[in-house]
Amino acid sequence: MDVVKSELTGSHLLDYSFSFLGEIKHSRDTSSGTWMAKTELGWVKQEGIMGKEAKHVVRLGAEDRERLQVLIRKGSASASVLKRAHVLLKADASPQGPGWSDERIAEFAGVGLSTVHRVRQRFVEKGLAAAVPRKNRQYQKLNRKQEARLIVLARGPAPKGHDRWSLRLLADQLVALGVVDAISHESVRKTLKEANITIA
Repeated sequence: MDVVKSELTGSHLLDYSFSFLGEIKHSRDTSSGTWMAKTELGWVKQEGIMGKEAKHVVRLGAEDRERLQVLIRKGSASASVLKRAHVLLKADASPQGPGWSDERIAEFAGVGLSTVHRVRQRFVEKGLAAAVPRKNRQYQKLNRKQEARLIVLARGPAPKGHDRWSLRLLADQLVALGVVDAISHESVRKTLKEANITIA
């Protein structure tokens, strides 16, 4: 697995991608958005970003970037929506964006890699509204596998920092784990009610 490290060199902030042996594989000047790949012939300019991220490269326009920044500043949206906004802002490979790796984004936003991949794909294929939905559907019927994951979560201990589960926390956790793309706390409530599970 690659490790990304940032370093301020002069007036330029560089992102370095290391292999597990510690060898520098790629570097990126965050001011210009230029990735350089290390080869036997030396450093070569390489467009876009590396690995799985290259399949769905996010390049935000000024309007979309401003909308996401305002959304985060207000902080009134659900946790899952805010996390998706963070994913897109950090994935932005335009000259104005940081263009982080998926691993780094997942750690920063507190989501799984599968969520980062889906957000990238939805933005590239369907646009901002599909990648960062402002409103969750009022009721989403889970399939058996998804319902089982929810029940296991609800019956288990709450995450660190929480005394107990809440419906919203369960909904956010389902999204963070990549079980669903989006789900409302009302959907969680109805699913648990059908399974005769009560959240105190």
